Amino acid sequence: MKTLSYTVKANKFSVNPVKPLLHVGSGKRLSTDEIVMLEAKANYTEVSLISGSKLTVSTNLGVIEERLVDYENYIRPNRQFIVNLDFFEKINADYLFVKGREIKVSRRRKSEVKQQLQVLNQKP
Repeated sequence: MKTLSYTVKANKFSVNPVKPLLHVGSGKRLSTDEIVMLEAKANYTEVSLISGSKLTVSTNLGVIEERLVDYENYIRPNRQFIVNLDFFEKINADYLFVKGREIKVSRRRKSEVKQQLQVLNQKP
């Protein structure tokens, strides 16, 4: 009789699954649910957190956007920002409002933003 052994990733079956972490450079890791928005600042990115604090990392916004591709709650309304839609308040013709901040939606990305918001609103 042979004994079979195998490994199971614990976070898939855990009662309290591990929250996804975003590596933002310099060994810093943030939980994806604590990030409100990210703003491009030349070759740096300013990360606004739910606590109200801001963190500047030496990773540009394009690299961080690639790391967030699997997270559907993040959207890039223009070249300068990535927004966590968990903190989205409202939208008008040209702006998203996130935690009291007005963020311009570019003409090129307007239909994508509206489509993603519709998908988000249809979820239970």
